[in-house]
Amino acid sequence: MKYNIQEIQELNRRLTIKLHEVFIDKKIYEVFAEGEDFGTNGIDRKKYPINFIYFENTMLSYCYDCSLFFNNLFDVLDSQQFRTFEEKERYSQNLFEQHIRSFDMVLKRVTKLENANVQNNGAFLQAFVDNDWGVYIKRDYIVEKVIHLFNNDEKLKEFKILQPFFKNTVQNSVEFDSSIFKSQEASNLFYEYIQEYCIDAYTVYTDVSFIFQQMKEDKLLHNIPHKEFMSWLKQEKHIEEKDYDKMFEQGSFKTRDKSFSHQRNNHYSKLKEKHLNQ
Repeated sequence: MKYNIQEIQELNRRLTIKLHEVFIDKKIYEVFAEGEDFGTNGIDRKKYPINFIYFENTMLSYCYDCSLFFNNLFDVLDSQQFRTFEEKERYSQNLFEQHIRSFDMVLKRVTKLENANVQNNGAFLQAFVDNDWGVYIKRDYIVEKVIHLFNNDEKLKEFKILQPFFKNTVQNSVEFDSSIFKSQEASNLFYEYIQEYCIDAYTVYTDVSFIFQQMKEDKLLHNIPHKEFMSWLKQEKHIEEKDYDKMFEQGSFKTRDKSFSHQRNNHYSKLKEKHLNQ
C-alpha cells in the first residue's frame, strides 16, 4: 500500500501521540482501570501526590512502530520527490523532529511538576536514543538533538538521573563569520534558529527569508546582498542545492512582511532573549 506525503505526515503524527502515553499518573491510571470517575473535585493531591509510572510495554510498542515506519518510509511513500540520499535524509529528519518535540514535552511534563515522583526516566531516555530509526536517522544525530534540549533547559540540566548519559558532553558555540554577523551572539542566534526552525522543505525559503530580514532589521547582520547570503547558506550546508536553486531563481528573499508569521516571530523573540538578553 502506498501513502502520499500528507498521509505519511498524519501517520507520523499518530506515532508521536503514543509517546505521550508512556508516563501516566498512578492514581489516574487506577481510576480508569477500576472504571471510576474523578468526582466533582478531581483528585486530592494532598492525599495522592503525583506519581508517574513508566509503562515499558507502551514504550516498546512505540519504538517498534517507529522503527517499522522509518525503515520502510521510502518503500511506501508514493512520491518521486526524494531521490538522493541527502533528500531522503532531510525528509526523515524533518519527520523525526516531531518525535524530538514530543520527547521534550513528555520529559518536561514529568520532571517539572512540583513534588512529582517519576519512575524509570533513564529507561525512557535510553529506549528513545537506542531505537532503530532507520538508515537516515543516525544515533549521533539523535544524541545531538537530545543534548541540545538539555543544554538549553536549566531544569533538565539538574535532572540527575539523566546526567551520566551526557557526561563530558558540551555544546560549543560555532565560530562566527564576522563578514556576515556583527557578533558571536548574533551568530549563535542564527545557527540555533536555522537548525531548529528551518527544517521543513516546503517552507525553507520563507523561513530563511524571515530570519534574514528580521536580523537585518535588528542590525545583527552586515549589509550583505541577498544572493551572496544564499551562496553562503549553500556553502555552509544550511540549505540543499535544490533549495538554493529555487532561492537564486527568485533573485532575493521575501520581505519581512511577506515572510512574517506569529510562530516564526515567537521563536525568534525567545532566541533573541536567550542569546542577546533583549
